[in-house]
Order: sequence, then structure tokens, then C-alpha cells
Amino acid sequence: MTYVGQPHDKMLPYIRSMQAAAAMANNADIVMAMRKSDSEQMTQNQKELFRNHSIKLLDVDWDTPPKMKAYQEGAWCGHQDFIRLHVLGMEGYDAVAYYDTDVEFQGDITPVLRCAASGKFLTTNGGLGELLNVGFFALRPDKRLFQAAVNFALHANFSMNTSWGEMGWTPAGGYFVGGECGQGFWYALFYKFGGSAQQALQSAGLSVVDSAQIDRCMWNYQTSFQCKEHLDCSRVRVHHKPAIKTEWKECQKLEPSVR
Repeated sequence: MTYVGQPHDKMLPYIRSMQAAAAMANNADIVMAMRKSDSEQMTQNQKELFRNHSIKLLDVDWDTPPKMKAYQEGAWCGHQDFIRLHVLGMEGYDAVAYYDTDVEFQGDITPVLRCAASGKFLTTNGGLGELLNVGFFALRPDKRLFQAAVNFALHANFSMNTSWGEMGWTPAGGYFVGGECGQGFWYALFYKFGGSAQQALQSAGLSVVDSAQIDRCMWNYQTSFQCKEHLDCSRVRVHHKPAIKTEWKECQKLEPSVR
């Protein structure tokens, strides 16, 4: 997980389900990455919340890479997205899986971790038609991946016409939601070939990333869009959206969030 900004008491609404999933995954660590300037503002109650759920705090220096070429001022989703780059370099683990804090775990995620440990870089598409949802990814961490992403951020510009580093929007027909932030950046760097993305990988000593996507309807559920008709909701392992109970036919969160 990652968090940007002033910490608050409701920052971990589904931590109980995450803790249960971690227990099923051979007692996996739960880690929260935060800017040190943010974590220093945590109250005693918030620190106790972390202790009670055995959450390890990873202090980082930045939420967007320093001197990032396509940095945007004002209200921009880049801050909450690009802090996640730190997850790429968390060496010492066979595999890591990033999940947003609004995700509820509804089953065992061990298969995802095992697949990532084999060297696959895993994501899913999104529930609004976007090619990639940055609310989940899994990989075998590698400092070279982290450095490649930082290098790409330093040199790649962003354009609504050509995406990041002029890598283009294909196979999408054009811009997709979150394209100006992590979702477009991740897809351009980890799922496209050649050009500035290849240069960034090579600059860090990599030639290719073994990227794949897995079934969003099971591993990162975000509405029934593009899911099998009459999907058996008991097959959902990780539920992302909708965040609140809906009247139309959707798989739902199973438990109320922590208040």
C-alpha cells in the first residue's frame, strides 16, 4: 500500500481483510509506503493501528521522481500514483503485490504472488475501459525496474496525443482514464516495445519486462464491465469497486469498512 498526504484515522478501511489474506499467503508482510514528511504527522492512534495490524512502515523521500519531466502543478493524480514506483525496488522479497487501500480481499491471493515470483510483471485492466489499473500490480522486485521507471520519468514527456514518451495509446483508440498519471505511465513503460521505454529499460541494465495481465473480474474486481455474464461472485478474490453497495447487479464488498 501507499499513502500520500495528512494521515487520518480511516486510511485503512479494509485492513482486516488484508490481514486475513496475508495470513493465507504464508504470513506475508503488510507494508505501507509513505513520504517521511507525512508519516511524521501520524498520531498515536494511527501508529497503534499500524502496530495492531502488524503493518510495516516504509518511509520514502518522494512521491514523484525529482526533476520528473512531465510533472504537473495543481490537482494531479501523479502524487498518489508515482509514489508506488518505490514498490518496484523492494528487494528482499520473492514477490510483492501492491493494492490500493480501498481494496477488500475476499479470498487467497497466493497464486498471484507465486506467479509474480516466477518473474512475471502482473496487472489488470480497469473497470472504465482503461488498459491498466494501477490500483494493483505484482512482481518480483528489482532495483533495476525501479531505476528504469525513474529514468523514464526523467526523460519522457506526456501528451494527450502520444501518451508517455511518445509511446502511443495502442491498443486503446486514444487517451484512457488515468493516462496522464500512473496508468498511462505503467502501460507505456512495461507493456510497450521499443522507443523511449526500451531506452529507459536498457539504461538500468534490462532488455525486456516479462509483462502479463490477469483476470480483473477475479483478481481486481472493478464493476462487471467486460466480465462474464452472470459472473459467480464467489470467484472474486479481490474486490476493488464499487466501493458502496449498489442496486444494480454487481459483486459487492462482503464486510463494512473499518470506521
